[in-house]
Amino acid sequence: MAVVDQNDRELLRRMTKEDVIRAMDLFDKKLRSTFEDNRWRDYIVPYNGKNYPPKDLLRCVIAIMKEDSYERDSVKGGGFEINKYFKKIGFQIIDIKEK
Repeated sequence: MAVVDQNDRELLRRMTKEDVIRAMDLFDKKLRSTFEDNRWRDYIVPYNGKNYPPKDLLRCVIAIMKEDSYERDSVKGGGFEINKYFKKIGFQIIDIKEK
């Protein structure tokens, strides 16, 4: 299971596009400058000319929705289990392994 906490999974069922955009802003301000490019191994969420790693973006969404801090342990794994949250509300997921 990608999202570790049951309460977080319930929270993400209410996730909106606006929540994700706010999470992208959080990622850009707090994480992008220190984020290693080699951590982007499989998928990206493109938006407004920037690319976002789905797992870390989902961690940011959880932090935004809970009005809490970014927790690296809040989301594990990857792939479909994470990408489905973004696809459900209309975001594109690109498989960078296929590029």
